[in-house]
Amino acid sequence: MMRNRWRGFGIAVSRFLVVITVGVAACDPYQCGTEARSATYEGRLGQSIPPTVTLADNASGRVFLMLNEWRGSISQQNVIASVNIRGFVSTVSEIHVHEGRLGDSGRVLLKLANGYLVGDSAWKTGMELFAGPASWGDLWSLLNSGRGYFEVHSSSGDSVSAALGQASISDFAPSCT
Repeated sequence: MMRNRWRGFGIAVSRFLVVITVGVAACDPYQCGTEARSATYEGRLGQSIPPTVTLADNASGRVFLMLNEWRGSISQQNVIASVNIRGFVSTVSEIHVHEGRLGDSGRVLLKLANGYLVGDSAWKTGMELFAGPASWGDLWSLLNSGRGYFEVHSSSGDSVSAALGQASISDFAPSCT
């Protein structure tokens, strides 16, 4: 009698395991659930035309802006910025990315104030969560189409701008690190 119970239970377990095995085999536990894309932009303070070559990290007036976006298991947009300010302004209170061309008074797409001065020459941010004031989609598409410029504001009220040019871009791809 006990044998029949175990045999019946064993068959049920075997059928259950077959179903579980088939279900697990169809699901790759190592499959990446997140995709990422990024774009970088460069400019030079005081210039209305973006550079046509990559500038050295320490080049006078160099502006660097990186946009990163993740979607899927993790969804996030962030920005990294740096600007070499020596000879242009002595302090930075805020940086902006504006819509339009240098010289336009375009709407503000991005504001960043959480940076730090490195020596007396470069102002940098860490990886900042995007907070607008424009939408992420507007910032991404306007910069991608060449319709945005960078502006540095000093605590004394002075400002200096740079045209931005795209240095690199990558489309969404699996990001599993």
